Amino acid sequence: MNEIFEVNDCDIQSIQASEYDLAIFASGHETRARFASSVLSPDRARRTVVFGFESFRADGSRVENDCHFLERWGQEPKIIGTRADQSVYETLEELIGDRPATRILIDYSSMSRFWYAAVLNWLRFRWKRGSIEIDLLYAPSRYNAPIPRLEVDQILSIPGCEGNTASSGPSVALIGLGFDGLSALCVLDDLEPDIVKSFLAGGGAEAGYLEQAKEENRELISHYSCEPLVFPIASVQATVRLLSEVIAPFTPGFSISITPLGPKPHVLASILLAMKFPHVACIHVAGRRQSVWDAVPDGRLIGTRVAFRSRG
Repeated sequence: MNEIFEVNDCDIQSIQASEYDLAIFASGHETRARFASSVLSPDRARRTVVFGFESFRADGSRVENDCHFLERWGQEPKIIGTRADQSVYETLEELIGDRPATRILIDYSSMSRFWYAAVLNWLRFRWKRGSIEIDLLYAPSRYNAPIPRLEVDQILSIPGCEGNTASSGPSVALIGLGFDGLSALCVLDDLEPDIVKSFLAGGGAEAGYLEQAKEENRELISHYSCEPLVFPIASVQATVRLLSEVIAPFTPGFSISITPLGPKPHVLASILLAMKFPHVACIHVAGRRQSVWDAVPDGRLIGTRVAFRSRG
């Protein structure tokens, strides 16, 4: 088994100058799905794969995104389910397997968290050829219209982030707040935690994000008396460290869960935290939205470099 050795921020210039054994993208209905790949050179990746969502295949910017990946990267999207981690594992076996490799690139801007968590899990449990690095890119965006409400179907753990189910101690719930206040309340109703702590995105987030997220979650903040901590959106490295400090007072005897409902860098930080600490679970609120929405990139890219090494 491999462990997450380091999590560091890295700039886009460093990523543009790097060479990759595999680049992984996702094509969906958001405009930002093609932004990172438009500023990267296909010559820098030995192999490329584009995963495509089963839903909304002709809506929003999906057709333009599919054409972009075919024309610029020579790849048609490989259509897989939102939670199809097995399909991700099979693709990695096919494209990398036991070949020598040192670096993988993922653009997770419009990607299912189950897909990039699957890549991280594959590197943790399957990779046997020494140290390896993975660079992850995220394109912050603005929303020109409200995101449709999520109709919650299921609350479940992300694979590889199940936490310690045998713990009998007090339960602690960390909730990353976004614009789905009802979803956050559903999680707490389901978990019934003894202690609730919340956090949201601050510095670097779109103007007004902080105030809107607080307003959307006003009932939760008031009911649980949990004034949210503010973590940066532009530094996954800092968010992992700050989340680690939040859980530090709670020993492995506690049952700790983290549910990130905010921006994807906080989702990534939460997944990495759960993978680093076996007594922490990372929870996903699964559901459906009835219509598409768009996320228009604001021109920035947030880079994160995760290094794995053998625990042996």
